[in-house]
Amino acid sequence: MSRMTSRTSPMAVTRRQVGALAAAAGTMGLAACTGGSSRGGGGSRRAGIRFLYATGDETWNEVVQGVVDAFNERSETAEIQLDPLPSGSDYATALRTMDATGNWPAIVDMRDTATYISAGKLSAIPESVTDLLDPDAIGAAEDGEIYTVPSSALNGEIGLNIVYDKDYFEEHGLAVPTTYDEFIALLDEIKGNGDAPLATAAGEVWPSDQLWKPLAAPMFATYSDAGGFWNALGDGEAAIEDLREPLERLKTITDGYVLDGWQSTEDAQTTTLLVNGQTIMATSSAGIGRLHDIGLARKSLTVDQAAWA
Repeated sequence: MSRMTSRTSPMAVTRRQVGALAAAAGTMGLAACTGGSSRGGGGSRRAGIRFLYATGDETWNEVVQGVVDAFNERSETAEIQLDPLPSGSDYATALRTMDATGNWPAIVDMRDTATYISAGKLSAIPESVTDLLDPDAIGAAEDGEIYTVPSSALNGEIGLNIVYDKDYFEEHGLAVPTTYDEFIALLDEIKGNGDAPLATAAGEVWPSDQLWKPLAAPMFATYSDAGGFWNALGDGEAAIEDLREPLERLKTITDGYVLDGWQSTEDAQTTTLLVNGQTIMATSSAGIGRLHDIGLARKSLTVDQAAWA
């Protein structure tokens, strides 16, 4: 969970953020390209560290640029080089192409995280970096290691990424769940209060898997050595039946707890639903940008964001 509310300015670059990025740059220095950029009149050179990420949400773009600019201004040894993938591009496909060609950057905005972890493609982030972060911003994988931060950046790949009405939770004595069963119990309690528990968006292709992806990721990850589930299916090593459990869980949530009209709801509309009190929680892939949008629309509403398994 990220300790952020709608009152938090996403453009504020904290010493902790820059320090964490500096530590990450130091630990990934061996993966950085040898060519550097000149800094200052002394002709000293800094290691270039490539950072691949998906663009799209303007607030997210501004946050990335702000943190990177602050880091580059302070660092004497390394320079982050942004490698943004334009909005509208298929980022998951771009990652697979990058993997196939061996063109991995030092820092990457991940998709299909569990699959790449199982395939041994990602290195765990060392404690020297994670110790600089708010503990609530960290989400561990099944092996207990930290591969991506913050946890809310996982886009639902290691846990459900949910923006929720923090005031409502406190008023009704609700706790952030840590398991699927606890999540269903939470949905039941909110529904029992006469409120709509959850909004999600399937009106666009890219956010439509915000529930499906975290529910199916553990199963898909088991086929990483076989080239992924669909390749394993074609080779007869997997079966459509393997999809039954995550699909049944998805159907349970959408049929019983999701606000009506989700099939035509666009991702940005979930902000309006939260602000207007039409739902208590909403799936999100916009991260900090979604919290910022809510803060602009209704400053009196305190929200938080959590990723849970």
